[in-house]
Amino acid sequence: MASEGGGGDAAADAALPPIVRGSDPATASNWHVWRATHYEWDARIDPRDGARKLSATAQVSLVRGDGFDGASAAERAVVVLDAHEAVAVESVALAPAGADGSDAAAAAVAFEVAPFTAFGTALRVTLPEGAAAADSIKLVVVYAVGAGGPAVTWLGAAQTAGKTLPYCYSIGQAVCNRGLLPCQDTPAFRVTFAARLCVPAPLVALLACDGFPAVGDDGRPEARAVEVGGEPWLEYSFVMSHSVPVYLLAMAVGDLASARIGPRSRVWTEPAGLAAAAAEFGEGEIVEKYLAAGERLFGEYSWSRYDLLVMPPAFAYGGMENPCLTFVTPALVAGDQSLCDVVAHEITHSWFGNLVTNASWSEFFLNEGFTMYGQRRILTEVHGEAFTALETTTGRALLAAAMEETEPLLQRLRVPMAPGLDPDDTYNEVPYEKGFAFVSWLRDTAGCTAEEFDAKFLRAYVAAHAFSCVMSEDMLAAWWAAFPHLEARRAELQPQIDVWLNGGGMPSFWPDCSAGAALTAPAEALLGRWLADASTADADGAAWAALITYAKLHLLDKLLEKGEADGAGAALLSALDAAYGLSTSRNAEIRLRWSLAVAKHALEGASGYDSVVAFVRSTGKQKYVVPVMRALAGGGERGKAVARTAFGEASDGWQDNIKARVRGVIGDA
Repeated sequence: MASEGGGGDAAADAALPPIVRGSDPATASNWHVWRATHYEWDARIDPRDGARKLSATAQVSLVRGDGFDGASAAERAVVVLDAHEAVAVESVALAPAGADGSDAAAAAVAFEVAPFTAFGTALRVTLPEGAAAADSIKLVVVYAVGAGGPAVTWLGAAQTAGKTLPYCYSIGQAVCNRGLLPCQDTPAFRVTFAARLCVPAPLVALLACDGFPAVGDDGRPEARAVEVGGEPWLEYSFVMSHSVPVYLLAMAVGDLASARIGPRSRVWTEPAGLAAAAAEFGEGEIVEKYLAAGERLFGEYSWSRYDLLVMPPAFAYGGMENPCLTFVTPALVAGDQSLCDVVAHEITHSWFGNLVTNASWSEFFLNEGFTMYGQRRILTEVHGEAFTALETTTGRALLAAAMEETEPLLQRLRVPMAPGLDPDDTYNEVPYEKGFAFVSWLRDTAGCTAEEFDAKFLRAYVAAHAFSCVMSEDMLAAWWAAFPHLEARRAELQPQIDVWLNGGGMPSFWPDCSAGAALTAPAEALLGRWLADASTADADGAAWAALITYAKLHLLDKLLEKGEADGAGAALLSALDAAYGLSTSRNAEIRLRWSLAVAKHALEGASGYDSVVAFVRSTGKQKYVVPVMRALAGGGERGKAVARTAFGEASDGWQDNIKARVRGVIGDA
C-alpha cells in the first residue's frame, strides 16, 4: 500500500548504487574515454512483408572524453559502443581524419560483440596504435537490423489505417536506440546527426530533425529517385543541427503525407486520415497557441519547426516527444479537439527533456515532472484555471492508483539503477505526477506566484542549461539562486528536499485544485440524477453537452465506482448510451471508461460487449487495450468468452509486445 511521503531506511539506502554525475550502468560504452559527437547514418529500410530489414552504415565521430587523460594505454586503445542482439555487425573500419568514411578511405579494424545485459550487447572496437593517441577519430560500422529488436517496430499493411502499404518506426527512449544503430546509448551527453534514408517507392521516410527536406504541393518531402535491385526506391536526406541525447533519434517509414496546421507546424499521417488530423490539430491553430504560451512562460522555442506524426492504429503509446516531430496516437483525433492537451505535454518537452535533459535515467523526473508542471502552466494559459485543476486532480488519482502497484524503490524521484536493470522497467507514474508535485512544492516554498516562479526560476534554469544534460543538483542550484531569501532556511529545507527525492509514498504536498469544482460539481450532480431516476435525469441531453470532456470523464470515473446497490447496472448503462451514444463515441477516453463499465456490469448487445470488441479492434494503444482485456477476463465465464472473441478479432492489429502482454493478462480466458 502506498503511504504519504517519507524517508528511506538509511542502512538499506547505503547498500544501493549511488546516483552520481557521469555514472550510467545501463550503457556498455566507454564514453568517458572516447565520446561520440556526431553520427552520420545511411540506412536502407525495407518494411515489406518477407523483408523487414534495415541495412545501414553508421559513421561515428568521437573525441577524447573527460576521462581520456587518466585512462591507461589499453583503455584508450578500445572504443566500446552499445549494440543489441538484433543488430548484426558486418564490419568496422577506421576513417582517416577528415575522410568521408567511404570504403576507399577507411581501414578495417578488429572488433567483437560481447555480452552486456538482457537489453543490449557491447561492440568493442580495437584501435591501431596511432588512432589510440589521436584527438578525434571516426568509426564506420556496417550492420543490419532485423525483427525482434527494441527500437524498430514493423507493421504489416493490416495494422495501418490505409491497409495497403507496410509501415515501420523507431522509438529510442530509454535505451532502445542501441537496437537501431551502434551508439553510446546514454542521456549523459548530446550529439548531432545527419541521415540518408532509402525506402521502396512510394513510401515516405521521416526523421525527427530540424534540417528537413522541402515539402511539395502534394504534402510529401522531396526525395531523390534511385534504383535498388532493379526496383524504384526513394532517398531522403536529413540533418539535426542541434545537439540532442541519442535516444531522441527517431524515424518513420510509411504511406505518409502532410498538411500545414500552423505557421511552423505540419501534421503528417497516412492519407486516409490526413483530413481529420488536419482539422483536429489545425482548428484555431491550437498547436501554435500551445507553442506561443510555452515561449511566453519558458523562453524561446529553439527547434525551428514543430510537426506532429499521427501514427497508425497499432501504435501502442500516447506520444513520444521526438524533437521537431512528435509521434502521437491516432486516438487523439476525437473530432472535437478534446484530447489535444496531450499535445501540450509533448510540446512542453521542447524545453524540459529535449532542451534540458536528465543526465541519468535515475532522475527521469527532471524530464517528466517538469514537463507535467510546464504542461499545466500552458493549459492554464490557453484553457483556464478550472480546466487545469480538473486535469491535475485526474493526475493525482492516476498516481494514487499506480502507487498501489509500485514497489517502494520505484516510488522515489531518484531511482537507484543497479547494473543490469533496464531503465524501461522502472517506468511508472511517479516521475510524472510526483515530479509535478515536487516542482509545485518548490514554487509554494518559494512563496511566489506562478508567474514569478516561471520568470525567476524556470526561464533562468532553461537558459542556463539549454542543450545540456543535468542532474538534480544543477536544478536545485538554479532554484536556490532564483530565491536567495530561502538561503536562511537551507538547514530546514534541505532535509525536506532529500525526502522528496529519496523517499517513497504519495507526495506530502499537492497544489490547490479547488477551482476544478466548478466543472466537477455539475458532473457529479448529473450522475446523481441518473442514479436516482434515469427516466428524468437529462431528457434532452443538454446537461451532458454542457460538460467539458474532462468533466464527462470525471462522471464516468465516478460511475465506475458505483455498484448495483447504488443504482448502477446494465439497465442504467443502456439508458446512458441511449441518451449520449457512449458506445460509439469518437473519444477514446470515453470509450475506455464505457468499455470498463460494460465489462463490470455485463451489458450485452450492440451497445455492450459488441461495442467493447469494436473498441479494442480499433486501437492498439496499451493504455486502452490492456485494462479493457483485463476487465473482460475478470468478468466471469461470459466476460472470458468475450475476451477470447476480442483477442481473436483484434490482435492482428496490435503490436507483438501488446499481444504478449494481453496473453499474460487474460491467460486461458
